[in-house]
Amino acid sequence: MVLREGLEAALGLGIRSVKVVTDHKMLLNHMLGVWRPTGEKLAKMINRALSVRKKFEQCEISLVQQSQVSYVVKLEREAIDVHIAKSRAVNARKENRETCTICLEDADITKIHAVEGCAHRFCFPCMKEHVKVKLLHGMLPACSQNGCTTKLTVEGSKVFLSPPLLLIMV
Repeated sequence: MVLREGLEAALGLGIRSVKVVTDHKMLLNHMLGVWRPTGEKLAKMINRALSVRKKFEQCEISLVQQSQVSYVVKLEREAIDVHIAKSRAVNARKENRETCTICLEDADITKIHAVEGCAHRFCFPCMKEHVKVKLLHGMLPACSQNGCTTKLTVEGSKVFLSPPLLLIMV
């Protein structure tokens, strides 16, 4: 049933509130529970659509005249296009960000350091603080990942360390 597939697609896009319009009075009455389907196949289709409908925070169903359907479909397509564009923009922003496993903050991927030798990844501020604490305690800094013993190099640390800390590290 196209209605069920449309509702599932909307859920897949993260849409939580929908307004369904139809020019088919029988479908409207079945979806509103006014009529009960008599055939087994129809009952299964309606029940599947109703179960998907329940997953929305809000799902209105209304009847429109056949002459209004083309206008409604045009508006619907425009609304879906806007939502898809917003969803893509959010996903694009997320793709350029990574969560630091130390501070659990999202950082731009250009501000994430991959430790040479083990490839564990942490944000620059966390790496700088980790290395600073180790150096001030007279220890050669290693990867921040628990259990990892990969030693940090001066060359690899130039990206996030200040010159005074680099001098201590040498």
